[in-house]
Amino acid sequence: MKITIEKKEMVEIEISFPRYARNGSHYYKIEENQTTVLFVSDMEHSFTVHGYMSKYPLSYMVITENEFSAALEELKSKINLI
Repeated sequence: MKITIEKKEMVEIEISFPRYARNGSHYYKIEENQTTVLFVSDMEHSFTVHGYMSKYPLSYMVITENEFSAALEELKSKINLI
């Protein structure tokens, strides 16, 4: 019988803010005191600001500020924001 044991080690990393991340159609701007979430897809779109730093998106794929800004511009065009 073969048994595989996986050990996960928790490590501490240093990050700088703001941090930009993406998970599927969700784009995140993570700051020390708030998290901005954009959801951009063909059928639905939304914009949410949370008054706290959300830790979950810190583990998502890191993107650039330009990628976040492009998603924000696309969102604005879909919901006709000025």
